[in-house]
Amino acid sequence: MCGIAGVSGVLDTNIEIIQMLAALGHRGPDACGTYQAGGLSIGNTLLKITGDMPQPLVGKGALVLNGEVFNFGELAAESGIITDSDTEVLFP
Repeated sequence: MCGIAGVSGVLDTNIEIIQMLAALGHRGPDACGTYQAGGLSIGNTLLKITGDMPQPLVGKGALVLNGEVFNFGELAAESGIITDSDTEVLFP
């Protein structure tokens, strides 16, 4: 079970999101990551079920996922993605 946290209105620091993720550490002890853009900060604590893909995933946007995509292998094959991460198939 992973943990997701977010805060809006933080302009200069990730301190608030890091404190929230520390409180969620028991939900995802395998990895932790944050992303900040403008006045939005998001973060994720990861309980590794599939893959080693850290979150948030960042590209044209940012994505955190708390859940499991059970058919991610099929979705990866259909889209030509080589991955062992269920989150990555949602955000190529």
